[in-house]
Amino acid sequence: MFRTDTKKLYEEVTRGYNQLKSAKNSEERMALANYIGNLYIAISSVQDSDVFIKEKTIFGSHKNYQKFVKKLDIYEVKMLENLVSQQDFHREYLRDIIMGVEDNFSRLKEEEMSKTTIISKEECYAIFHDFMKSINQDNMFDKFYKEGRIYSSKVDEKNGSLGNTEYNPISGETNIFIRNFKYDVHSMFTLAHEFGHVYDLSRFNESVENFNKYFYQSFYGEVFSRLFERLFVQYLIKNNILLNESKDMLFEMELINHGYALGSYILSLLDSQYLLSGSYQYFSKDKIFDLVQDKFIDTNYIKEFIKGSTYFDVMEDFRYAYGDIVSMFLKVQIDNYGFDNDLIDEFFEIRSGLFDSDFIDRNNFNANRYKVLHRKESKMTKK
Repeated sequence: MFRTDTKKLYEEVTRGYNQLKSAKNSEERMALANYIGNLYIAISSVQDSDVFIKEKTIFGSHKNYQKFVKKLDIYEVKMLENLVSQQDFHREYLRDIIMGVEDNFSRLKEEEMSKTTIISKEECYAIFHDFMKSINQDNMFDKFYKEGRIYSSKVDEKNGSLGNTEYNPISGETNIFIRNFKYDVHSMFTLAHEFGHVYDLSRFNESVENFNKYFYQSFYGEVFSRLFERLFVQYLIKNNILLNESKDMLFEMELINHGYALGSYILSLLDSQYLLSGSYQYFSKDKIFDLVQDKFIDTNYIKEFIKGSTYFDVMEDFRYAYGDIVSMFLKVQIDNYGFDNDLIDEFFEIRSGLFDSDFIDRNNFNANRYKVLHRKESKMTKK
């Protein structure tokens, strides 16, 4: 199902360096430098040992590295300025989204979570292949499986993610990495998430500059990963596969998604200068609570939520929040018409741009519709 050797990855690093040397402009150099750096981190996680690389190895000089960092700062500033320009929209929209689904979370399950079942490699392959076939994406899965592009990471990466996808924006080479891959519903769920990224990137036919904007500025980078999660869990439940575990997985997914929406809403309540300067990242959790508590009725719940949060980060919180929200609506379209439909095409046209509330409004992605869809989805968690 997966591979643990890194020979092929080192070969891709070499190709990446060659592409970097012949890069046409700063946007290509930026994208390739990021790709190579992430690939080294992935190699380290697969072989379970540190890979020490010097700044000069990737960037050629400290001056080039400074240019890279400066470019990152420019992208971040534009993203934050866009956020602040539409802060009122985010505040009201996310508030309505959160309030709209509170009833669905008021009935927290009292029964214990199901024990995780370890299945055979063959069963795992069959389940995931049949899922991908059910959404007409089995050719993509077959390609990655046969070419050995699915890796198991032995150690946790710096960002603590359960998986990641590395994509070369010049050649299109893509690899999937799953942390501590086990033959169970959790690893398959993570695999579905990463194949969402693979599908998304396979349909990226824009410039490298737009890819950088998508990577560093867009709030839509987790839409298809969240979409594939939904499609996968729905497939398991409808086909009575690992049923109780799948229902638990869906409930956990909804709780996580709700957490990102709530985290984003809290950020939207902060003074715009805190967001623009990034100073909010250095606030204590008590200070964040003090700044937003008057916006909530149940202050004890919010206090516990903030204290239990690892950290707040605009890009991560908003990207996952809107990944959940938009994927909920796209899934309806895919259930009805498959992946080739006008709404998906429209999404691909706007995904690399800065957030624009017009896309939400003109497609009627309102909180009431989200609430209805969320309630329908939540009913599938009942045992």
